[in-house]
Amino acid sequence: MAKISTYPFASKPSLKDYVIGTETNDNLNTKNFMISDIIDLIDLTVYVPYTGATQDVDLGTYSLYTYSLYMSGGPIWDADGSPGSLSQILCSQGPGSSPIWKDFSNLLPTNIYGSFYDTTTQTTAANTINYMKFNTVDFTNGVSITNDVLGNPTKINFSETGVYNIQFIAQLNKTSGGPDEDVYIYLIKDDVAVDNSTTSLTLVNQNHLTVAAWNFFVEISSVASTCQIAWVATNSNIEIYYEASPIIPTSPFPTELPSIPSVILTVNKVS
Repeated sequence: MAKISTYPFASKPSLKDYVIGTETNDNLNTKNFMISDIIDLIDLTVYVPYTGATQDVDLGTYSLYTYSLYMSGGPIWDADGSPGSLSQILCSQGPGSSPIWKDFSNLLPTNIYGSFYDTTTQTTAANTINYMKFNTVDFTNGVSITNDVLGNPTKINFSETGVYNIQFIAQLNKTSGGPDEDVYIYLIKDDVAVDNSTTSLTLVNQNHLTVAAWNFFVEISSVASTCQIAWVATNSNIEIYYEASPIIPTSPFPTELPSIPSVILTVNKVS
């Protein structure tokens, strides 16, 4: 038998052509095998046809891996049967779920913030827990103030979970003389005092205004959560003071200044 390389080459093989091989089920005898019969032995269900496909290709339980993907003219359909639209991107829904198209702008972090203040002088009884009130909305997006059980606007609400920075400025005043008095300010979350959140100030002189200003970082894990800023004074002569349009004796004419809120509150989501 001559070497295979000495035989002429066919211009193009067909499925009806034969090849020589050994049949293991017949004492290893040499036989002719039709190419189409050999192909029928291959389980094509483990492969997905894709070259030149003109209709949807079902991957079944198999995955598609590629180093690069070139799209020309045809859409990619998501689990909702949508081909997507301009500025949308295909987003994973996690293991076992099909991706869906989403607007790119909806995937960007949302700026959540709020600015509030109060236009009343807030008073207290001695050694009584009070909550700072915020009766005016400056501007807000995703943060709101609601009333507590007494009908006072003290509760800070959040539209999203995350970490928030709660900042306040309160103008404290001692309305009469006598001994020094202390004021304690701390954070309330979901009607419970937050550990290690208290700061104290001492007011000494009558009508000597003192500013309390600091911030709290708080993690909000549920949009049902609320926060309040509590304050306690050792005497009823302590107040959070509001002053409407103070006038200072500038020359040659007095100057009317913007009003001084008793409390200013700002809240913003930081993470």
